[in-house]
Amino acid sequence: MRCLALAGELRQRGAQVRFVSREHGGHLIAQVEDAGYIVHRLPLQSAALAVGDHSGWLGATQAEDASETLRALGSGRYDWLVVDHYGIDVAWEKLVRPKAERLMVIDDLADRRHDAELLLDQNYLGASGKHRYVNRVPERCRCILGPRYALLQPIYRELRQVVPPRDGTVRRILTFFGAQDATRSIVAVLQALNRPEFAEIAIDAVPGNDPETAAVLRSAVQSHPNVTIHERLPSLAGLIARADLGIGAGGATTWERACLGLPSVVATTADNQVETASALAADGFISLVGPSASISSEMWHASLAEMVCNKTQLMRLSRRAHGLTDGYGASRVARAMIGEFEMLVRPAATKDEFLLFEWANDPAVRRFSFNKNRITQDEHHNWFMARLEDPTCTMLIGEDSQGLPLGQVRFETDLSRHEATVHLTVEPALRGTGIGSRLLRETVTLWRSRAPEFTVVAEVVGDNGASKRLFLGANFEAGRARRPNSVVFRLRPGVQIGASGSKR
Repeated sequence: MRCLALAGELRQRGAQVRFVSREHGGHLIAQVEDAGYIVHRLPLQSAALAVGDHSGWLGATQAEDASETLRALGSGRYDWLVVDHYGIDVAWEKLVRPKAERLMVIDDLADRRHDAELLLDQNYLGASGKHRYVNRVPERCRCILGPRYALLQPIYRELRQVVPPRDGTVRRILTFFGAQDATRSIVAVLQALNRPEFAEIAIDAVPGNDPETAAVLRSAVQSHPNVTIHERLPSLAGLIARADLGIGAGGATTWERACLGLPSVVATTADNQVETASALAADGFISLVGPSASISSEMWHASLAEMVCNKTQLMRLSRRAHGLTDGYGASRVARAMIGEFEMLVRPAATKDEFLLFEWANDPAVRRFSFNKNRITQDEHHNWFMARLEDPTCTMLIGEDSQGLPLGQVRFETDLSRHEATVHLTVEPALRGTGIGSRLLRETVTLWRSRAPEFTVVAEVVGDNGASKRLFLGANFEAGRARRPNSVVFRLRPGVQIGASGSKR
């Protein structure tokens, strides 16, 4: 599903995309084909796949699988090969290298080496996450990490714009534990909710792929009138949007719930969910009850009875979760892969507050700021609202034609000096692609069309080599510093702004 989300964004940007998939039980090849993609099918070799060790999930040796993949892809050569499989590592990747200009890996586990130009891990692991792939990828590999790059379907960012903030009152509950609910947690949850205190709450239950679990749920509904069973849904987005509380696993649905601000009670259903779920719980994004196999219906009842009565906690969980991801993750990854695009510039609006908050606290931004301290959400809110109302401040957002925010440029006017100080931030996933120079050129040209007699000034921390190259390449001239460890650049009236760096 996450590869389908990425494929859709790539196709929107003009790419031709095809899939390679082995015909394991439960495969979604028909769904991929229904979405309009060619799928090269690899035959099932082993009916008994290793369950405990994900290295056995490939269904063949890495050498065999690589050979079959190369045959399936034919004699052509591809711009990108995207690999999303826990049973594949550097050995497979080196074998298929001749087939593609560049290779991208989607990983969650950081337990093996890769040979790639781009690596995506959409999980949240707190402060430790940025170090996960040290010595596991080559130096040339760019790692894009965290839920802001979660590969979600476009419907999530669309609904995010219209779903009102949760008010802490639980009128409707959604429960879903993923396609593989081996411990039948959904059954235990419905047993827990079949109590008088939950009788006025509507419950949406979505079973996984196990037909026996679905049959048990259908039977349970007969004595549980406020429960609706939903099977074979193309998306959970609608149910998540109208729910007030989510109950489920710690897998990919975590990011779907978070994008729409749904407060969630989570039980882990696989070992590879534990680290991420624990980090999310520790930082207040979810309520974690533990491994699903150890949670009885009585334990679920105790946890849920407390949760539905705690409006303050539900609202806090909703606000925290809502900030994890905005639904543009697949767009960011696609834009990082494909360079050619049309740039549009618009004024910043209130909806951009959290986006700019994330950009401001990016480690690279803080490193090259005069104030190194992390900015709190309250501090940023007060600053942002003041800037929106300040007539001497102009904040502009650069977007691509699909509405993906690429960066922001802010002009702060000093009438006494007859100058405007420019501040620029580029989306972290897109640094090094030439977007910074293009954004600077577009916004300065627009701003100067309104005030051609003003000097445009940039003040840069002394050791920020990238920014120095950016402004010098754009025809700014170095001037006298105004504070310690700084360099000032000026673009005087009448001097045409240049085009530094890549023009992609």
